[in-house]
Amino acid sequence: MLRDNKKKIIEMRKDGMKLQEIANIYNVTRQAIDQLLKGRKKISNSKYYKVLRRDKYICQWQEHCSGKRLIISTLCIHHVDLDISNIDKKNLITLCKKCHIEFHKLIKI
Repeated sequence: MLRDNKKKIIEMRKDGMKLQEIANIYNVTRQAIDQLLKGRKKISNSKYYKVLRRDKYICQWQEHCSGKRLIISTLCIHHVDLDISNIDKKNLITLCKKCHIEFHKLIKI
């Protein structure tokens, strides 16, 4: 359904609407709208949870979280090679949100 409305969503962005406002209209996350607009492939729920289970729900960078087992809402999936179209399980790792943000700050330097 979301992909069917991509042109309309692009127009909404051009009109100045924020991602969260658009997400609320379509009852999806802001990230789903962002991924649609950037052309990212969506990681399926089954693959998402397989990666989390494989990594034992532990951040694989451990910069801020010290390797503690974390709750799912604090975790995200990161593309190791930074290629957002590569959704091969070998290219995906679990990071906590804090480490993920810090990692992307570092690579922008």
